[in-house]
Amino acid sequence: MAATQRTLFGTAKIQDLVWSDGTSPDALQNAISLPNVCAACHGVLGNERCLLDAFYENGFRRWLTLAELRVSAETGGCRLCGIFLCAAVYSVARDDPFYALPVSRFLNAYGALQVRITVCVNRRYDDLARSDRDVHELLVYGAVRRGGDVRTYWFKDGIPFKFRVYAREGDEAVPAYISLTECDGDLDSDAAVTQIRSWMAACDENHSFCSHQKSGPLPTRVLDVSNLARLRLCDVDGDDCRYAALSYCWGGGNQVKTTKSSLKAAYSAINLSSLPLAIQDAVKVTQRIGLAHLWVDALCIVQDCPPDMEREIGKMAYVYRNAAVTIMAANIRRLWMEGWGDTGRYLAGLWENDLLDELSWYTVQGYSREVRGKNVPYRAPSWSWVSVDCSVKHGGGGTPWPAGIEMEILECDTVLRSELLPMGQVLGGRLRVRGSLLLGSDVPRPETWELATSMGNPLTVMLRMDGFGAGDHDAVAKARSCAWLRLLNTWGLVLERVGGNVYRRVGAVNWSYWARKEARRAVVEII
Repeated sequence: MAATQRTLFGTAKIQDLVWSDGTSPDALQNAISLPNVCAACHGVLGNERCLLDAFYENGFRRWLTLAELRVSAETGGCRLCGIFLCAAVYSVARDDPFYALPVSRFLNAYGALQVRITVCVNRRYDDLARSDRDVHELLVYGAVRRGGDVRTYWFKDGIPFKFRVYAREGDEAVPAYISLTECDGDLDSDAAVTQIRSWMAACDENHSFCSHQKSGPLPTRVLDVSNLARLRLCDVDGDDCRYAALSYCWGGGNQVKTTKSSLKAAYSAINLSSLPLAIQDAVKVTQRIGLAHLWVDALCIVQDCPPDMEREIGKMAYVYRNAAVTIMAANIRRLWMEGWGDTGRYLAGLWENDLLDELSWYTVQGYSREVRGKNVPYRAPSWSWVSVDCSVKHGGGGTPWPAGIEMEILECDTVLRSELLPMGQVLGGRLRVRGSLLLGSDVPRPETWELATSMGNPLTVMLRMDGFGAGDHDAVAKARSCAWLRLLNTWGLVLERVGGNVYRRVGAVNWSYWARKEARRAVVEII
């Protein structure tokens, strides 16, 4: 019988493999759905030495060609080779010559290129870990060999493909390496409900680091789910209200939501079948795990009442903190993917504790236009990605250069439209920094800037002007008329002077030879 020929990518372009709003690319979903595991991958999975290598910094590595991966995935149906192929293709997504190229054409032309796949392990470090080699996640990175060098481009600009690792009960690997066990995927099953209840009980009884005392303001209203035939809104009465909270992304289209005109009726009854499936499932799960109340932002906040929205959105951190359990709609296409650590203040779309790295965002290729329209109402300071009207990517990261070379952040503040909404609209913002500043006109060989490639010849200057496409001659002229401020590693900001020591960001630049040009240390303010 002839082998079944599949295609992971269809008509997709390489740029389509870029993750958007927490949504994994279709090609990766297709790869995960492949039915088989090839002999080579099976040998890796069954080799303890390979797993042990993944615990070290360099990880477990495997070398093969793009063509070999493609045949194994699309003809042999190997899901691991499919995942590796997606990783390899995405590793060139930051290269201008390939960004808009159909994946099939890229694979046909460059199938002989050698790929290095690296698999690393994130260990489990909580109090339930069974050993110092308890596997929590597998991280997949990739690189493509081009010429004599290996050019490594981490997925999603520094974030690898992450896969949570579970084992089935009775699996021999469970005692040695994997303590997380697979849960029943049907949340309405008796087994899943029993498991969830046991987790909640264990948390209530044993987790001293979890706060079981409510603090801060509670939501004004929640859904009463005690009777599914009479689902309704009710007011929160006292601190003893024990509720679940739903974390999900609405998505587009006409969503069911509470408005001023529907509020009174919602206190009487809400038709369960009229709600999106994610909310219906959350309602049923909440009731089955023994809770009578559920908080859903779309239904518990009056969406066309600005005072109510301002008050309730300002409570959201406490709403989730005080919930008995948070239900995450993890199988829908848009969602919050990861939990956050200590991020510091929220500053117009960026986080204080990672600000130096996050400032290296840039607009994606294909936006050769003004992305900050003159007639568009003010949204954010120029140093924030919120200020541009297009998709952006992250450019910096990696190991910092020696102290004193990169930019030093002295002060950063925003003016909020409402103090009740620290993550809401801003009226202004300023970033005061100290760093190495030089004139774009002093950077040599501007005729080469328009190449803007990161594979092939040694990199000189890669311009990422906010309002221009890479290689645009107007972008080169603009960059030559501006100041360049070294940010982190090879990345810098292109700044247009407003007056005195005040500047406005107009782009980013990646330049390998900052150290070859003398620059003055200066304190500047970016608005």
